[in-house]
Amino acid sequence: MAKEEPTQPIKELQTDKSEQNLTKEAEEFKPTKKMLRWFDTTVELGYTASILDISNASKVSRTQWYEWSRNDEFVKWWDDQMQRNLRQNRWKLDKIGLKQAKNKYNYWKDMMNRSGNTIPEAQQIGQQVNQQFNLPNANLERITK
Repeated sequence: MAKEEPTQPIKELQTDKSEQNLTKEAEEFKPTKKMLRWFDTTVELGYTASILDISNASKVSRTQWYEWSRNDEFVKWWDDQMQRNLRQNRWKLDKIGLKQAKNKYNYWKDMMNRSGNTIPEAQQIGQQVNQQFNLPNANLERITK
């Protein structure tokens, strides 16, 4: 019985699959217009907004949000955008902290820590270390026998 030769050599099949994987990995996640609108609305409404609030304001169904959040690529993109937004607006938080630091110690302390000038806690400054020693001879005489 003669063996049938495959129509395409095995090496070519393996190459095609590996090229597909490389192409897939190279593709970058592209958010849709709805995703971008949802993100912009989230930033605009702030951290107190609920999913329902964002859905109503962006005119995107909240079920879309739940579908997107099951996609790891979307979650990574969302997290990257939120971190980017935080970096863009960090100066606002610093401005608030510096303004409040004039009158409130906690803001001043937080701003000092933020800038890398860590301040020791008040309890740690000049703190004593108490140790108890049990001495067999109260007069501290050397016992020789």
